[in-house]
Amino acid sequence: MFFASAQLITLVMPNSGLPALLGWVLLVSLLLQAFAVEPDRVHLLRGLLVTFAAAFTIKFVVLAALATPIESRVGRVLRSLFDGLTLGSLSQPPLHASEGYIAFAAIVVYLIGLSLLPSAGWRTVRVAVRQLEQQAAEKGRSLKAEGRMQKAETRNRRQI
Repeated sequence: MFFASAQLITLVMPNSGLPALLGWVLLVSLLLQAFAVEPDRVHLLRGLLVTFAAAFTIKFVVLAALATPIESRVGRVLRSLFDGLTLGSLSQPPLHASEGYIAFAAIVVYLIGLSLLPSAGWRTVRVAVRQLEQQAAEKGRSLKAEGRMQKAETRNRRQI
C-alpha cells in the first residue's frame, strides 16, 4: 500500500517549477493535518478524494492547457508574455493525450482499494483504552492503580 500511495502522489504532482513546490508543500501540510486530527475512515477517504481530485485537476487540466503548443501568433505572444511574467516557473512539459485518462483510472482504483481495506488501527486501540478506563472506574480504581496491581500480582506469582 505504501508503494501504491507513493506512486499515486508522484503521478498527480507537477513535474517542476513553482507548481511542484507549491504542490508538495500543500500535500505535506494536508498529511500532517490528517495525522494530527486522526479522522475516522469516511472522513479520511473523503479528504484523500478531494486532495487527489484537486491535484489531478491542477496537473492534467490547468497545467496541461498551459503546456499545449499554440498555433496562432497571438497565442504565442500571450504565452511568451505569461512565461516572462512568471519567469518560466509555471511551464511544464507537454503531456501525452492518454496520460490524464490513465491517471484518473489509477486514482479511482486506488481509492476503491483503500475503501475495501478492513477498518482497524488507532481507533480500535482508543476504544480498547476507553473500555479499560471504564472498567477501572467501575471498580473504583484508576488505570494506573490497576496497572500497579497487575504488576504486583505478577511479582507475587514469580516469587511463589
